[in-house]
Amino acid sequence: MSDPPGLPFQPERGAAATASGLSAFSLQRFGHHFPYALWVLSYADRRVLYVNREFEAIWKISAREFMADPLCANLMIHPEDRALRPSALERQIAGEKLDFEFRIVSPTGQERWVREVAFTIPNEHGQPTWICVITKDISDYKRLGNLRDESDERFQAFFDNSPEALFCADGAGIVRFRNHSSLNLNPALASGDALERIFHDEDRAAFLGALANAVSRRVVVTFDARLAPEEGARWISGRIAPLPGESGTREFIISLRDITRSKEDEATLRREHSEATTTNAQIRELDTLKNRVVAGLAHDIRSPLSAVSGALDIMRMIGVSEELSEYLELAQEGLTHATRLIGELLEVGRVEIGGDTFEPVRFDPKTAILECLAAASIDAHRRVITISSSVTVDSEPLPELLADRLKFKRILDNLLANAVKFTPNGGTVTFDARIATREKRFLELSISDTGIGIAPEDLPKIFDPYKQAETDRRHLGVGLGLAVVKHLVEAHKGTIAVTSEVSRGTTFTVTFPVV
Repeated sequence: MSDPPGLPFQPERGAAATASGLSAFSLQRFGHHFPYALWVLSYADRRVLYVNREFEAIWKISAREFMADPLCANLMIHPEDRALRPSALERQIAGEKLDFEFRIVSPTGQERWVREVAFTIPNEHGQPTWICVITKDISDYKRLGNLRDESDERFQAFFDNSPEALFCADGAGIVRFRNHSSLNLNPALASGDALERIFHDEDRAAFLGALANAVSRRVVVTFDARLAPEEGARWISGRIAPLPGESGTREFIISLRDITRSKEDEATLRREHSEATTTNAQIRELDTLKNRVVAGLAHDIRSPLSAVSGALDIMRMIGVSEELSEYLELAQEGLTHATRLIGELLEVGRVEIGGDTFEPVRFDPKTAILECLAAASIDAHRRVITISSSVTVDSEPLPELLADRLKFKRILDNLLANAVKFTPNGGTVTFDARIATREKRFLELSISDTGIGIAPEDLPKIFDPYKQAETDRRHLGVGLGLAVVKHLVEAHKGTIAVTSEVSRGTTFTVTFPVV
């Protein structure tokens, strides 16, 4: 059978049955409910009189074994602590206030920390009769203490090595302690000094206001301020964080970092933004002036062109020789081109000042496409250029569009006219329409020609007004039409893209959302 948990008090082995009115029964009853290991010795001969049940739990020795041989407990003590225990016990028994801590190693090798206290109990004559020894397992406390120490060490290392200047201060901004960071603040600023003195006179209020806010609201507060001239008049960004304690928030961690470079960059950006705003305003004024000049010139040129057109009409009516008739046709072509150019100038002006209006309606794009193809085929037929199209009278219907029908046709007329214009006699222009689905459904139209093409370096500027690609196209216009086309497409929430290869041809692809 195993030994019972603890053994009854055995006063017959000691020198007395009572001590200071405390009976053996009372002591045994107390020890039975005591949460720590308790054992009692006779003061006279150091014999073990009582062992409670918690003794076995801590020491891993049965009460009977211990009472038979008290020295067996020494074998459970860590070798490094074993020699210190006897003297510590005797010093405690002699009345010295001493808490002795040591390690116990169980048979399985488990190591635990315990704290042991010994004291005497006198009899009614004041003579020491019993010795009580209490052993408490403090392993968890030690473990937490080690963790706390490690945490303190990590915090101290972080505090000391932080690149930011860190101060621990009270609610009035009086420094308790600080680190010495790369910010290189005045090293003379020490415990008991007011932190506000490192700030510029004009910015101390910003620091004190932020501190007052942190104190009253118990929240993290940030601020920007300049340091005093003797600190280099640098800009710093500050952060004030409450440091909770057992008696409430009485201390604050104040961190400072140098933001002088950022402030300088901000000032530069503000200056550049102001300059850009001024420049943009000047550009808008120039654009307005340019549009007024262009509009005035266009209107002024229209009058003489009307006179030329009237003269050409009269010459056709009265009839001319066959030789003069050829010159008459050339004059008519030049007049038509000049009239179209004036129209484009006026339209670009309206686009740039936002004067173009849109009247969206639902319509069948197939019908509009066929009308544009028919108009383009007139010039194409004269130059023996073939126009092939996937959209025909018998082709599948296309989904309705919500768009300005006239401007939709103007887009296609311009792209088809360009394709025919820049395709040599006998070439081909191809028109294709299909439904493309990405995040939404789109009507995708592509116009391809077998013309002269556009050089890669010229592609980025073909949609800019008044810029013309440096190819053979330059003698045919100043690049206004495509700028208008791009504006009209984007006004319909669509897109326009171009691909081209010199001497092989060009493809324009336009998309319109299907609503």
